[in-house]
Amino acid sequence: GGGLYIAKPETSVTISGGTISGNSADGKGNGIAIANGYLKMKGNASVDSNNDVYLADGKVITVTGALTGTSPVATITPENYTDGTTVLEAESGVNLANEVGKFTVTPDGSTKYYIASDGKMYKYKPVAQFTTVPAAGDTAGLETMDDFEKVAEWVNAGNDFTGVTLILLTDVTLDSSFTPVGDYNGSKVFTGGTFDGNNKTITYNNVSFTQKYSGIFSGAKNATIQNLNLEGTLNVNADYAGCVIGHAEACTVKNCSSSVTITVGSSSQYGIGGIVGVAEGSYISAQARERTCYILDCVNTGSIITETVSYIGGIVGKASVCVIRNCINKGNITGAKCCGGIVGLTTMSGSDNYGSLIENCGNNGNVSATSSVSYRSGAGGIAGGPTAINEDWYPHINNCYSSGTITCAYMSPGGIFGYDNDKCVLSKCYYSNPSQACSNGSPSGSSKYTDVSSILSDMNSLNNSDSATYRRWKVSGSVLEFE
Repeated sequence: GGGLYIAKPETSVTISGGTISGNSADGKGNGIAIANGYLKMKGNASVDSNNDVYLADGKVITVTGALTGTSPVATITPENYTDGTTVLEAESGVNLANEVGKFTVTPDGSTKYYIASDGKMYKYKPVAQFTTVPAAGDTAGLETMDDFEKVAEWVNAGNDFTGVTLILLTDVTLDSSFTPVGDYNGSKVFTGGTFDGNNKTITYNNVSFTQKYSGIFSGAKNATIQNLNLEGTLNVNADYAGCVIGHAEACTVKNCSSSVTITVGSSSQYGIGGIVGVAEGSYISAQARERTCYILDCVNTGSIITETVSYIGGIVGKASVCVIRNCINKGNITGAKCCGGIVGLTTMSGSDNYGSLIENCGNNGNVSATSSVSYRSGAGGIAGGPTAINEDWYPHINNCYSSGTITCAYMSPGGIFGYDNDKCVLSKCYYSNPSQACSNGSPSGSSKYTDVSSILSDMNSLNNSDSATYRRWKVSGSVLEFE
């Protein structure tokens, strides 16, 4: 190591600030070489990109606190370039997924690598270098808006992406010339693949959506979209739009966050979500679906403002038999009818005779439905309302909470659900206002709270299982946030 050589098994070095730079080595690791022992990093610590960190086989960098320096904070040169080699770990309390994107890997000749959210490295090939559509097992790296346009060409040609991973390698800004990848209305959807945002950020720079079903992806089916941050401003002038996907069928959307401010024009009528416009499970019949669409660990802090458009949700605009878990909305939601902190409209029945399952979710934003027309006019802290008065189509809402102010022009608002309480199933749900959980009363399983700390223990009482992991809550001022 030109700057630092860690050779003894018992040696542990922690770097919490400053930059290692200007070194060189005859062997491996111009900046640092780890043959044995441990290297830990946190704070604004960094190793200049010309001073790589060499890791002997089995050695890793341990992140002990959030890294605040300019990325990349270090370039890793591993002894072993095998796919799936672990190069980063995190101490308890540190979210490794938020830190991996701050490191890079020295290419192995012409082969490039990225570090996934689990700290393991995998090879990839830049999108621009593909002369044909990626095949199963390929990983394609995106770095520019042009790369998204190339992916759009593949999707529009009707290709299936099963087994293909698209990985976002840098922050990308989308300008006013951007159009969504694919066209759900024309059956051109991202099918079967994985889009991994790699905890990078996509910025909407005054982008306008005029295509029905819009997002980064117009539509996705049997796909996974994960680890993506979004910010900026977005104008929507079409039905069914989300910052990530316009229409998601039998997809998993997880660990996505949006601070995008969405304004909705007069050309829109329905279905705007902070993350997804429309989410639905696999098709069974015209009025039923399997609960195969999962929206997990997503956050919206951006506002969605419209006086004329209905089915507005902080996370999902319209949900048809989905599982929505560990999501939180902090943005203010204003629409005409069926407005909710998490979901605007819930619809359709699952094979077990109820609609969507919404659990361990929270709303800290204000929600308002401004229409004085009676049909589907509800506003709720968690969900706005159902599409029909049919108990099979109502959601089950479990272990959810809302602190926001909920208002509705036509009917009484609900602290949890913006419709009748006789068919809605609530369990361990808490709200601060208005005076009732649903539009016409408070069913069992719901309670109004005055002190948020009084509900913390109960909100944290869900037990993880093989099928579900529940994030824990903490008190933050007068509201609950995820730990």
